[in-house]
Amino acid sequence: MTGLAAAAPWSWRRLVAIAALAGCVALACSSGGGTTAPVGPTPRQPAAAEPTPGPTDPPPTARPTPVPTALRVVTFDAALADGVALANERAAPVVEAMATLDADIVLVQGLLLPGVADTLRDAAAGAFPLVVVPEPETLGLALLSRHVVLDTDVLDLGDGRRALLHVLVDAGTHGPIHLFGADLAPVGSEPLLGPAQAARVAALRDFVADEADPGDAVIVLGDLNAGPAGSGFEAHHPTSYELLVAAGFTNPYIESGDALCSTCAHNPLNEADRSLLTHHILVRDVDGAVTARRILDEPDPVLSPHYGLVVTIGP
Repeated sequence: MTGLAAAAPWSWRRLVAIAALAGCVALACSSGGGTTAPVGPTPRQPAAAEPTPGPTDPPPTARPTPVPTALRVVTFDAALADGVALANERAAPVVEAMATLDADIVLVQGLLLPGVADTLRDAAAGAFPLVVVPEPETLGLALLSRHVVLDTDVLDLGDGRRALLHVLVDAGTHGPIHLFGADLAPVGSEPLLGPAQAARVAALRDFVADEADPGDAVIVLGDLNAGPAGSGFEAHHPTSYELLVAAGFTNPYIESGDALCSTCAHNPLNEADRSLLTHHILVRDVDGAVTARRILDEPDPVLSPHYGLVVTIGP
């Protein structure tokens, strides 16, 4: 019994030491008796998940695709000049009609009364942000545009009273279009025989060639003082008109088969007894279906001795 009692304390102490040693093997014992840390490699953490791609945001500069729209181009000879029937009385109705016209581009000719071009510019500013009035005022031209004007140029025909106007516009989905405006009618009692008229039209043709590259969209509009014969109207300087046809221009109004006179014997303001089609809108290399018709020909009020034309170029 005594042997067993003495052996128990020794065996207890030995077991405790063995247990302590085993603990130091399983645990890293700090020399200061402080904290312990696991022995062996640190457990691997799961990799961060890759971000799930979301919808691609549009670039900051991306814009909605423009919706194609028709382009409406008008020519109108107001004939507001001294010596022309009721010129002063017609000035205000003409300005109002032009400023409220349902069109994108309008070439107005015959603005020869003092100050009338500036009056039109002010009146049209709300509907037509860009109004080009070439100097001097005696040229009598104004081009109204709802589209951005990229460039302008004027070619004086030599007498300070007749000139050719070139305006390059950014016509939206139709792209850049060169517009060439002209009023080639005689001034007052100025005689204008065939060769002189042909020289003016040739100058217009050459001006187009200088300003527009082959294949560019081009529109020539205004009073060309020349035109072919048709149903109810007679020819006037037809060989001059053919110079532009030979340069590749087409006349959608004549090609429609429904062309009427622009200066008509039945117009009460027309002092001549002839009916002519000398106001034109000619096109070359434009995209889209093209239609044309006569406008501003209502009998009350009669705005001018000349009627207007509109060409619509489809989207």
